[in-house]
Amino acid sequence: MRRLILHIGMPKTGTTSIQVSLYYGLRDRRYQYISLGQVSGSQVLRMLFDSDARHSRVRQLLNSTDQDFVADRNRLERLLEESLAGCLRRQITPILSGEWCWRMTTAEAVGLRDYFAVRGFRVQVVAYLRPLPTFYPSRFQEFIKWGGNRFVPFEPFFDRDEGDYASIVPRLQKVFGASQVVLRPFERESLDGGCVVRDFCRELELPLATRNIRRTNDSLSLPAVRLLYTYYALGPGYGTGPRALHENLLLQRRLSRLDGPSFRFHPALVESRRGEIDRQHAVANARMSIPFRLSQPNFDLADAIRDEADLFRHSPAALAWLARTAGAGPPPAMDDPQVNQWVVHQMSRLRERPSLRVRMGRWIELIRQGWHRRRRGV
Repeated sequence: MRRLILHIGMPKTGTTSIQVSLYYGLRDRRYQYISLGQVSGSQVLRMLFDSDARHSRVRQLLNSTDQDFVADRNRLERLLEESLAGCLRRQITPILSGEWCWRMTTAEAVGLRDYFAVRGFRVQVVAYLRPLPTFYPSRFQEFIKWGGNRFVPFEPFFDRDEGDYASIVPRLQKVFGASQVVLRPFERESLDGGCVVRDFCRELELPLATRNIRRTNDSLSLPAVRLLYTYYALGPGYGTGPRALHENLLLQRRLSRLDGPSFRFHPALVESRRGEIDRQHAVANARMSIPFRLSQPNFDLADAIRDEADLFRHSPAALAWLARTAGAGPPPAMDDPQVNQWVVHQMSRLRERPSLRVRMGRWIELIRQGWHRRRRGV
């Protein structure tokens, strides 16, 4: 059987950088990155193999019907079948990448493995594992970006805990075979040149030119996360429907321009999970090609999150940025009891009136993706 490379994350390990680099930059005719018109292949993989795909968060936000789901699923399956048949016919190696696969149950993983086996492919799984003290705040930020308005720093974003290495890693190795599961630590010191894309390509011997490597970072700064959490927790919330998805995407693009320290948890908050962290790291270290180094990052503890109150503690610089960006007058003082309601009001203005620069950036992105879809015949 022919090899099929399946990159599955884990989430918050540079997955988007790998996907964007492969989507736009993979030129070698011996390989084909299959994503069916999207940068990420998660939608395809989840639609076909997730037992609860029709109830996904995105489909709920879009108010998608069962009829919509069936039509989309049939279309994606047909396109995937055509792509796989073409790879076999031309004797090239397909590559898929989707973070959803990191959360597969045993039954879903077996279904995926058998689906590709019947079509002549042996799946090689590639995953990057992130030390939990840095994974937790990154996952919590993602929770907030999807409208999260509760302080649940260690609660899984989905119903399956992505930080449960003790369950996930043995499951992957059992289903696909230990020799077919490549596990690498997501730490700058362990990555080739400190770059996850270079490391991924070196590990799999993929010929991706350095000039085609693209690095993306969709993380928000600490001041931006505070503004967003305040807006979702005390304001109107995320909303539903395609318009809400579009508005929140543009709002977060605007917030990405607010500089500041990174979003991190205070060591005292992380320490409350020390026993669980050590247990999970022991499993990961026993099965990865090299263990975690767990180097301690240097950052100001005053900028670290201890509790929910810290998420409502806006700096004068952040308030001044929001006032300037929203076209408002001078912001209230930090100790003003109405400061958070002022933040909600100004954030609502930003959401209702996205800047031309942000809108143009989104239009260009969609046009570019459409051009690539037509070029690939999707």
